Amino acid sequence: MERKQQHKKGHQKAVTDLRKKWKAESLALSKEKRSQLLDAKRIRHSPAASPTHGDTDDESTDDNVSLVQVDKAIEDMKNKSERIGALKLLQRALAQGSLVIDHFMAYDGALDRLVGLLSDSDAELQIECVWCVANITAGEHEATLRVAKSTAPYMVTYLSSDNHNLQEQCAWALGNIAGDSEECRDLLISHGIVPPLIALLKSPDSGCIKNSAFALSNLARGSNEKRALLTENETQLYNSGAVSKMVDQLIIHSKDEDLHNNVLATPVLRFLGNVFSGPDELSERACAEHPTLLTTIAKFLCSNHRHVIKETLWLLSNISADFKVCKEIVASDLIEKLVKHLSSSYEIKMEAAYCLCHIAIHQQKEWAEAMLEKQAVKAFVPFLKSHDGEEIHVALTYFEAMFRILNCTKQFEDAGGLSCIEPLEYHKDENIKAVTNDLLEKYFYKEEATSG
Repeated sequence: MERKQQHKKGHQKAVTDLRKKWKAESLALSKEKRSQLLDAKRIRHSPAASPTHGDTDDESTDDNVSLVQVDKAIEDMKNKSERIGALKLLQRALAQGSLVIDHFMAYDGALDRLVGLLSDSDAELQIECVWCVANITAGEHEATLRVAKSTAPYMVTYLSSDNHNLQEQCAWALGNIAGDSEECRDLLISHGIVPPLIALLKSPDSGCIKNSAFALSNLARGSNEKRALLTENETQLYNSGAVSKMVDQLIIHSKDEDLHNNVLATPVLRFLGNVFSGPDELSERACAEHPTLLTTIAKFLCSNHRHVIKETLWLLSNISADFKVCKEIVASDLIEKLVKHLSSSYEIKMEAAYCLCHIAIHQQKEWAEAMLEKQAVKAFVPFLKSHDGEEIHVALTYFEAMFRILNCTKQFEDAGGLSCIEPLEYHKDENIKAVTNDLLEKYFYKEEATSG
């Protein structure tokens, strides 16, 4: 399921239509899936290094390891006294990307040796092996699936161990696997991954919490049924304090110099966004129990990282479906920040647009006036000139809601909106054409006919 389809349904048919998938061209889909895959996986370099989101060919952290050294390390795994050193070298090598990963996977017996050491009772060996698995699964699908079939049962079991380092490493590697494909997510769920991951959210170790959130957020990339595995027991999650603990983590990160650290913030924001795409009362409850939540969200909207802003907006778009939360959003300074992001890159401006549409669809005059004051109508006009059907539709949905609440057609015209919307009467998409004609007849041409 595409990420945009995970957005919570609004209260009007227009919002349901808004969230439909518009582009079916294979090139666009391929690009989007590639982007999602890169966002879903993390390489682990060294204890002092941050995990790398995205391109698995990043070689900036570790010195290159030759394939000859890789071969020797694979053989050294047989030698009890050499195993730890061999695994550490393999970790570095596998972080170099697909060339080394493919070489390792093609080496006769290499994976079997790794799995054999992973199943050992020595916790140190287990940790080093899982680190290797994490870097293999940061690569391409074929290697990830093959490794997952051999190692997932062990790593899911180790999530419940009493060793925080081992738990953290397993959550990391399992998160990479979950981010790979629907097939991998099915495999992990069949091994019972969800309960121990949720339990890990209550860990006293911050690394365990972050990596558990990372894995859960990737599991929620699947179908509605898979997302339901994470959210069907929301009351239990709340009663256990797991969700509140994640909100606390978010607030903590907003207070220190890690505000702009996408590695720390992204999994927490994504997890909360997934949870709050469930029933509206969860959003209301979270804001009531954490009065500074919206203030915290506002801070992350100023992050230096696109990842953080995108995840923050997605979280905000899900909690903004609730009436009481919308009321708090309008009372804060979030409207201005949302309008500002309407001129950002495609993914970010669309997330911001969803938030503003939620607010408009509630049909509250005071809220609409607040958006008008912050120049939201003007900021939406360029959407009408887009070649992207979804971008046009979100703008039409917004304008239709605003015109029904306020007499703001003059502001729309002053912003050049009429000259942008009129060509859409002849758009190839029948839905866009119909909505456009309806808006023009109701709010513009009717006045001309009357005056004539």
